[in-house]
Amino acid sequence: GHSYWKTMTHKGFKGEYELFRTLESLPIPKILFANLYIPKEDGTTSEVDIVMLTQHGVYVFEMKNYAGWVYGNEKHRYWTQTFPNRKKYRFFNPVWQNKANQEAIMKYLCLNLENQVKNWIIFGNNCRLKTIKVEETSVHIFPHARLLEELKKEILSSPKTMGREEIKRQYKLLNNCVHVSKTIKTRHIQLIKEKTSTQNIDLQTS
Repeated sequence: GHSYWKTMTHKGFKGEYELFRTLESLPIPKILFANLYIPKEDGTTSEVDIVMLTQHGVYVFEMKNYAGWVYGNEKHRYWTQTFPNRKKYRFFNPVWQNKANQEAIMKYLCLNLENQVKNWIIFGNNCRLKTIKVEETSVHIFPHARLLEELKKEILSSPKTMGREEIKRQYKLLNNCVHVSKTIKTRHIQLIKEKTSTQNIDLQTS
């Protein structure tokens, strides 16, 4: 939904666009969706970068087009991005973030098995993943350059659990989550700001 210029000059949009193009080249039958707003039971939405429907499952992608060095532990709320000039920045745990997206999609699509909805977190090639501690085997974290190689391995080792009719059902539901109204997007952003503000207050008082 963005212009070419806006996509190429915005780090986040560019990363998602490049991820989408990489997934397009995957030589298997698939349906790709970008920038979805998944409705949740509490009336809020979960924003998802990219979803890929295949007979092997529903792949949920979170793209982090970061630079520098990245350190993280799946048990910690925040991860750290550092640079050679010693500047450091914290960002919310992407495992938790995409886990919430994964769970929202499972409920929305009425899927009961977690292995049917897969959690993939991709970092841009300009960053180096240093110490990343993730014990949960269902979480996949890779640099963009390794995505196709690792995805092909995972797909080859996964059984086909989705028939054509099931994929059609999921397509209709997910298609409703793309190109949503401006009202939904504005409400989503407002709720994120309120949540972030509350988290910052908690950090300052702890």
